[in-house]
Amino acid sequence: GENGGFNSLNSVLMSDPQRPQAFEGLKKQLETTWGVLRVPSADTKHVRRYIFRDPSPTNLAHLFYQVSRWAQYHAQVQKTSELIYRREMLLSDLKDHLQVAGGVVDEALTHKLSDFYAYSHEAIYHCNAVKALYPGSAESSILLQDYVHKVRLDTVQIKAATPQHHPPTQGDEGEGGMGEGGMKVF
Repeated sequence: GENGGFNSLNSVLMSDPQRPQAFEGLKKQLETTWGVLRVPSADTKHVRRYIFRDPSPTNLAHLFYQVSRWAQYHAQVQKTSELIYRREMLLSDLKDHLQVAGGVVDEALTHKLSDFYAYSHEAIYHCNAVKALYPGSAESSILLQDYVHKVRLDTVQIKAATPQHHPPTQGDEGEGGMGEGGMKVF
């Protein structure tokens, strides 16, 4: 189990009878994570060659560290994927709204645009976090990195498809307000 964190790891490191079992469990966990994330052998061969071969206390500590790093990366990939999914649903809804609205900027569109730009900003941030947490060195294997480019393209397309928004101010009908630059996020 994971109760006790480092205290339990230390007791396993010092206890010869438990070490091989703990070692095999961590190896299996790491192999599963690598499989799910489709990590290339370039980023796994060093660990396999030097750490997997012998359940010494040092190798067990290295293995625990590897499992922890890859688990953090995996968690960030999952979190980012969920955010991307929500952004894509919002993008689809926004495109439908723009088609149906016929050039009318209403309150619903304003809210959807605001959410869309916020989600876009978050998506880029989270994709960068995925990159920062990647424990390997094969940069081309880092997941979700192409999405940053897609976010930028989507944003340009939505901006072009959105009627220029001039929120009415008191007594005015459509003039003044934020003007053309009011929605800039990027």
